[in-house]
Formats: sequence, structure tokens, C-alpha cells
Amino acid sequence: MASTESETTTFYQNVVVMRHGDRKDNFDPTWIKTAERPWDPPLVDNGMARAFRTGRTFRTILPFQIHRVFVSPFIRCVQTASEVVAALCAVDVEANAKSSTDVIKFDPSKVKVSIEYGLCEMLNKEAIRVDVAPKDGNFGFDVPLLETMFPSGTLDPSFERVYEKRDLKQKGLMYMDINITSQRKSALVDTEESGLFISEKVVSKLGLSISKLSKRIKLVPIVGVAQGVELRHQDESNHYDPKDATKASQEWAGENVTGCGSKLMPQWEETVDESRSRYKQIIKALADKYPSENLLLVTHGEGVGVSISGFLEHTTVVEVEYCGYAELKRLMTCKNGSTTAGNFLGLTKSGQSGITYFD
Repeated sequence: MASTESETTTFYQNVVVMRHGDRKDNFDPTWIKTAERPWDPPLVDNGMARAFRTGRTFRTILPFQIHRVFVSPFIRCVQTASEVVAALCAVDVEANAKSSTDVIKFDPSKVKVSIEYGLCEMLNKEAIRVDVAPKDGNFGFDVPLLETMFPSGTLDPSFERVYEKRDLKQKGLMYMDINITSQRKSALVDTEESGLFISEKVVSKLGLSISKLSKRIKLVPIVGVAQGVELRHQDESNHYDPKDATKASQEWAGENVTGCGSKLMPQWEETVDESRSRYKQIIKALADKYPSENLLLVTHGEGVGVSISGFLEHTTVVEVEYCGYAELKRLMTCKNGSTTAGNFLGLTKSGQSGITYFD
């Protein structure tokens, strides 16, 4: 019988959050002395092999197919994801295959992969030694080069990142097409600031909720601040139509303005609490972005820990091994053309899949 819009259907969305493989600086302490990027160690050979084995494990034991893979821009995560994706996409792979180099044929239609800055390492001294961190705060990720490491045909070029890269070289004011609370606008943006100033009239149009704030910035009276508002620019080339610029300056400028925060890759010395909040937010944001697909997120130990402690109350994670992973799922309900997501449930028990925690 044909289904109708009034019928309710349900299914589970699954998210796997995985740590990278064995990093080189933990096995060769002298590597840092001559490394061009000492804050960004690659994997050792055993780390590559462990990642490939984990990908094969996913094919064998997971009761669902992974559709998309999202990856931290640190090279150890990119290399890990490349090996996992190779294992997931391998066709007629031999039983004794140890890495992607042993795979002769891939089916790139099985999985799509993308780099997401929101999955990056904690940018603080708890995760990266101060003496090896970049002095100017620029971690210098060459994303186009990193993307060439994925198996051919698996990269999704249409993916719009949740967190954008901070451009520490381009500074000053420019007009940009942005998307704020799902509404497209053209606005004058100061690239040296983390906020956007808008008029009270636009606040009303966007339906934002503001908190009172009695301050002045550069002689501008501030009415209030809207925190945690998603702000995304539409075109990285920053082209704009002069007509749109004039309209934007008229619409967004105002005597009384509101500060509106944007989502950019975190800066050096973000706090541990800030990084944990970021990890929890990015897990949910990526899942919400692709609600009908199962995801694999390749990140760092703290990110995997948050996938446990952030969704299982009163838990403390004490260890996440290399390539350790946690499983989450949530019930999705479809009715009348709309989909509602339930809360994430943590499925990983302590001692399973390389993770140890206690209640």
C-alpha cells in the first residue's frame, strides 16, 4: 500500500566517533626537533595499519552502513580517515591486506568524506605543547593538499563546513554574503573581530533573543548581545554586488546595534571547557546536517571522550586508545514531511572498542 504524508515512519541514525591512529611524536621523540610542523605529527606505519584494520572491523561488526566521514584537519586524522575509507570502499579485498596500499580496487560511491575544522584538536597547552605550537597562532592547514590523501572519488566537494577556517592574513572590512539563522544577507564584516554588529530592526527581523549589555565599542552604544548565533559566509571569494553593498549598509547600520557571534575555527588557548562544548556541538550539528545518513567522525581523544561523557550522564572518561571509537544512535521520526530527532543514546560500554570510563 502506498504511504501518505500523514503516516509516521521511524528509523535510527548512527554516529561513530573515532580517535586517530598512533602518532609519530609519541614513538620518535626526536622527530619534533627537525619537523617543519611540529604541532601536527603524522602517523607511524603501525598507526596506518591500525586505522585500516579498524575500517575493516567497521565493515564486519557494525549493523549499519557508514555513509559519510568527517575529519579533523590535523594530518594524523586525515591519514586515519584515508585508511578507514579505503577499507570501507575496498572491493574484493584480500584477507591478508594490511593497509590501503594492498587494495587494488575501490568503490567510491560507498562513502563520502569531508574535512571539518570543528573536529580539530583542543587548541591549548593541555593538548599541544607550548614550545611546539605555532607562535603566530596560525596552524596552516593546507586543506586542498590534505584532501588529495583520500581515496579517489570519495571527497564531497559540495560540503559546507560548520566551522570555517580563520584567515589570519586577510584583515579589515569587507562585504560578504552571509547566512544568519537560515536567512541570507549581505553585510559589512570586520575580519579582525569575532562579532557582527546589526541594527535593532534587523534583530527583530531575524527573531533573535538578546541580553542587555550597557557598553560602548568605538563610541557605538551597544543595546545587547545575541550569543551562539550561527553565522556562515556564502562565498569565500568575497565577491559582492555594489547594489547589495549599498542595501546592506542601509539595512544593517544603525545607531543602536547588537553584537552577533560567528562560528570560526577556535583560536590558540581555547579552554578545555570550550573545546568540550565545541566537540559536543559539532557532533550534533553534523548529525542534524545529514539526518538520514550514518556518520563516522575522525577526531582526537578528547572529542571521543566527549561523545561518551557528553551523552551519558555522570560518566568520566579515563582513556581513549588509538583508533578507539564510541557509538551513538538516536531515533528519527518522520511525519507530514518533517523529521524530528530524539536524544542521542550512548551504546559503548566501558572496556569496549578502546574506551575506558566510569560512572
